Amino acid sequence: MTTSYPVLSPEERKPPKPQKKRSGWRMRLIEAERGFSFGFRSGSTLYGQIFTGLTIIVTAMVLGIRFEQWVTLIVAMAAGLAAELFHLSICVVSESLENEVPEKASKLSAAGMVMAMISSLTVIVYVLGSRLAEILE
Repeated sequence: MTTSYPVLSPEERKPPKPQKKRSGWRMRLIEAERGFSFGFRSGSTLYGQIFTGLTIIVTAMVLGIRFEQWVTLIVAMAAGLAAELFHLSICVVSESLENEVPEKASKLSAAGMVMAMISSLTVIVYVLGSRLAEILE
């Protein structure tokens, strides 16, 4: 009497990795970190945003803006970064689908991202420009 066993691939022979029990907030932080790293690897626009953000921060430091202006700048820059990440996520999802709808979704997300960037840039120019006007008076 012979018994035949299924042939397992090397991947199937490995024991499953034990999943660590982590709290929900910690898992969200880990997912966010992985999302940022994926965003930096997949799109070079995030590098441009980081460079521009650092330039804005240095300019704000040189101009000596007030606390309220710092808060406004940080919120405006965070909104622009969030819009870019949402656009990247919609592009990734639409690449996996194969019909006309993903192309429309990508175009709509690009339009939303551009509007968020224009709004953020308007706020940033207003804050830095008003501080520069105060200094030059």
